[in-house]
Amino acid sequence: MQLNRRGKTLYLRKRVPRRYQPVEDRKYIWISLHTDSETVAVAKAPKIWSEMIEAWEAKLDGAKAEGDGRMRAARELAAKRGFRFMSAQEVARLPIDDLLERVESVVTPKGKIDMVEAAAVLGGARPPALTVSRALKAYWGLSKSKILEKSQDQIRRWENPRKKAIANFIDAIGADMAIGDITTKDTHTFKNWWVEKIEGKT
Repeated sequence: MQLNRRGKTLYLRKRVPRRYQPVEDRKYIWISLHTDSETVAVAKAPKIWSEMIEAWEAKLDGAKAEGDGRMRAARELAAKRGFRFMSAQEVARLPIDDLLERVESVVTPKGKIDMVEAAAVLGGARPPALTVSRALKAYWGLSKSKILEKSQDQIRRWENPRKKAIANFIDAIGADMAIGDITTKDTHTFKNWWVEKIEGKT
């Protein structure tokens, strides 16, 4: 690896691999090794370069991912940058020095905001909306105590009516809506859907 000295400090200088050019504006990067000892620098450089690759991979994942994948990528990238992932509201309540450190870390050498970095470090990444179908998946995790002593067949018979109810609601409303977007009108629509279904059987 090519080492360069700026003043007394040694830096790692490398060309950005083509794979990471979509998430990295620079053609070459300079990374301070925080030492003036070539022996120490040579020992530190491979690990630091590996961490840089891992961070770029996390950025690629964040740029491509949706929903839960985007959140996981944001948490991973924040960790690679030395920060704990926090929501934007939590970041805003940080002491000013900590807040400025995060803000400065997402500014590129050209003075622009790196939006993928900002989503991770400033809390811009948001969890996907809790839709009706996602709520059911969350319910399975919250109700494990209800099936502890049930057989696989009993679990299946316990789950099926709940799966059917969710499927019916989505069918009646015409969309897998976010829980927070459900209105009184939607509940009336679902009620009328059932009334029509029952009338059709009589």
